[in-house]
This record gives sequence, structure tokens and C-alpha cells, in this order.
Amino acid sequence: MVALIGTATGTATMLQDFVRLQHEMIAACRTTLELVTGAAEREAVATLSDDCERHMAEFRRLATVHDVCLTDAGTPHEARTIGSIRLAHRRGGDGAALEVLAGALAEARAAYDRALRNAALTETTRPLFKRAVRAVRRHHLGLDEVARAA
Repeated sequence: MVALIGTATGTATMLQDFVRLQHEMIAACRTTLELVTGAAEREAVATLSDDCERHMAEFRRLATVHDVCLTDAGTPHEARTIGSIRLAHRRGGDGAALEVLAGALAEARAAYDRALRNAALTETTRPLFKRAVRAVRRHHLGLDEVARAA
């Protein structure tokens, strides 16, 4: 399912897909914040969470402009990601939980990369996707580093 995000042929579907992706990332960040104890780890996840919340608000604004109906429902992939974070933390602590979050972020990065190559993005939607992919790339590198140090 995540492998298909960013391949939609229409703006409405693209926005719906990325709102679901942001829901997943926000839920993953919240779950990770509940579990990790290190200051550097918490800071890295909190910063990622703030960016995800900001991107969500921007996607919602774009959806309103394009008259796109959005859902607040989670997805099975979201539940799997949250479960994987919890299990990893139970088995390997903060570093293991951060590695799972970094993996989810890698999937998000791939989805944004696909979206940027997609002709379905319009002049009004492309700037948001460019900002979001830059943030995802930055966080992915930082989270990998913090996970290795934990």
C-alpha cells in the first residue's frame, strides 16, 4: 500500500493519500514519544512530529482549496507501524524504536520522491510536496544518527 502512495493520477487522490501518510507519521511519532526516555531521542522525535503536524495542516488547507474530502481514520498500515514501534521498544529499547520510526520515515521519503515525479501535482500543490520532502530527508538522516547513538 505505501509503495503506491505518490502514484495517483489526480490531485484529490494524491492529497488523500498524503493526509493518510501524515496521520501515520503523527501516530508513529506520538507512540515513540510515549516510549523513548533519552533527551536527544525525544527532541529528534518531537521535531519530526512538529513538522508532520505542520505538513498535515498544509495538506488540509490544500484539500479545502481543491474541494477534496479527507478522512481522519487510521489505516491498517498505521496500526502495523505503531505495533512495530511498541514491539521494537519492548525488545531493544529506545534505539530499536527509533529504527522502526526511521524505517517508516524512509517509506514516507520514497512516497514524496514518487510524488515529485508525478504529473498529477499542480503548481499549487508542488511547493508543499517539495518542502515536505526536504523535511523528511533531513529528519531521516537525523533520526538514523540518533537511533545509532541510543
